[in-house]
Amino acid sequence: MGRGPKPPKGKAKPAVARKSLKNDAARVRDLEERLAEALKDKAEALDQQTATAEVLRVISSSPTDLQPVFDSIAASALRLCDAKLCTAFRFDGELIHLVGSRHVSEEGAAAYRDAYPSRPGRQSGTHRAILTRTIVHIPDIREDAEYELRALARANDYGCVLSVPMLRDGHPVGAITVGREAARPFTNAQIELLKTFADQAVIAIENVRLFTELGEKNRALTEALEQQTATSEVLKVISRSTFDLEPVLDTLIENATRLTGAQQGFIFRPDGELFQLAVDYNAPPAFREWTQRRPIRPGDGSVVECAWHRPRPNPSGRANVSRIVAGRGNRVVAVGDSAVHR
Repeated sequence: MGRGPKPPKGKAKPAVARKSLKNDAARVRDLEERLAEALKDKAEALDQQTATAEVLRVISSSPTDLQPVFDSIAASALRLCDAKLCTAFRFDGELIHLVGSRHVSEEGAAAYRDAYPSRPGRQSGTHRAILTRTIVHIPDIREDAEYELRALARANDYGCVLSVPMLRDGHPVGAITVGREAARPFTNAQIELLKTFADQAVIAIENVRLFTELGEKNRALTEALEQQTATSEVLKVISRSTFDLEPVLDTLIENATRLTGAQQGFIFRPDGELFQLAVDYNAPPAFREWTQRRPIRPGDGSVVECAWHRPRPNPSGRANVSRIVAGRGNRVVAVGDSAVHR
């Protein structure tokens, strides 16, 4: 019939097997790449969570000190944003102040000292972020006609800038800025991370403000209570010592010394043209003896004379043991009238 022998039925199968192996290898490589990418993303997310948690830990452990917070944020932002340097700034309503930095050389630090403090404007990413209250991302400062701090950029070897303002109730209180080589813009993930750090900085600033205000109020209340207690104690001694002035003066100078934070206290009383030491608190015996032998004379320019010639008004005409209390160094001096009741 002219037909040749039929080919063996299994001849084409090896080619199909080789093609299947290639496809399987490609799928494996694709799965490996996707797995590596997922593991990288997971590691970066964990690293970011760890950094933000560390900043929060620093905030909680430094309720009255912002510097450790700024240092922690600058260190984390430098690493996680893959930057060449990171700087943190505070804005007091008029001027921008550099308050923290990482990976800044001596030459770069000198350039920052020359550039700050300064007012908000368009001359840099930081100035612009505080002025506009928005994120400023300049991929290449060479293509930004408004960028003026080029000497500072050269000194710190960066050409790409990202600055995120710190906003409290919509008002700028500072900024965090990172920089790296020109034409290498920061990613969206890095921008979001820097926003998180800026928000944490605002939390820290507000935390310190509240703690400081609370501390001032507590100190004021404590001082007022101590003063009321001391006044009550003096009045108590006065009521028990109607005809004896010395216990009253002893109690008065002890409380005056303690409440003013002085180490020593003295009360002088006028005796003709001289001022004699009446009582003292915590004075060295040698100084007490020397003062008793050498009464103070008018015209010597002493704090006693100044106190005597600037009397405190006393319209009631009642007890006026001390005309004025004046401090000099670690001493408190009171000049007293000659009688408890007038």
